[in-house]
Amino acid sequence: MSKKTTELLRNVAKLNDSIERLNKSLESLTKARISLEKAQRDKIDFINERMGHINIKRWIEKNGRK
Repeated sequence: MSKKTTELLRNVAKLNDSIERLNKSLESLTKARISLEKAQRDKIDFINERMGHINIKRWIEKNGRK
């Protein structure tokens, strides 16, 4: 092989390594984003549930049980 071909093959190998590292990073970031979104949904659900209980309690206090 010529020197140029060897250099090109080395560069291709380096690019492949870089792509693999980027894919792993992307996978980790995707997992972190999914986890964060789930935590945010759980927090919103908790707040909505809590507000629902508070609103029901206020309505009962204002209107009495019917």
